[in-house]
Amino acid sequence: MSAPTFEFEVSGDVVERQLLLNGTQIVTLEGESADGGWTLTAGLSWSIRPAARPSEGDITLTAAAGDEIFASLHEGGIREAPASDEADHTLVLRYDIDGGSGSFTGVGGGIEAAGTLAGDAFRLQIAVALGHA
Repeated sequence: MSAPTFEFEVSGDVVERQLLLNGTQIVTLEGESADGGWTLTAGLSWSIRPAARPSEGDITLTAAAGDEIFASLHEGGIREAPASDEADHTLVLRYDIDGGSGSFTGVGGGIEAAGTLAGDAFRLQIAVALGHA
């Protein structure tokens, strides 16, 4: 039997952005799916050098009923978008699910997030594959 999977798109705001003296950029994201079924809160940091890999990150997905999925960044890539694009950065991120609450208590698996940062906004396509912790 295959693990339950689901996909949705989330868009929202970059609610905090910091650029540290060592060249590390840190962002905090908050957003929701168009149907209101999911909200996302995430933190992410990376070096601003070209083709940087994120160094830290976490994500919380909250279903409309309040059940949550928690995950930590496993790997990913962040690139500056071409000057002609409407986005500043493109993101491809993979997270390991650490657990959850409510109906997601004790889950494992992974989350893939791909999309863009554009100024103070973001858009991500989220794919969740649930498994056992």
